[in-house]
Amino acid sequence: MANAQGRMTLEEMYDAFPNQWLFITDPELSDNTELVSGIVSIFSDSRKEIIEASHMYDGDAAIRYTGDVPEGIVFVL
Repeated sequence: MANAQGRMTLEEMYDAFPNQWLFITDPELSDNTELVSGIVSIFSDSRKEIIEASHMYDGDAAIRYTGDVPEGIVFVL
């Protein structure tokens, strides 16, 4: 698990952190509630680490995976 700094667009996140789970704080959303930018506070190849980190954060945040969605993962909205 590692930390990054600075606001990034979603495209920049995908380029900088391929195949990683991201915990994104201070997310900026479009009018359609799509993630536009944010601060990658933590990134890891372990989904579990990101979920655990999210429990310690009190504020607006998003979690995103930048690779192909692994088989068996289901997103619930």
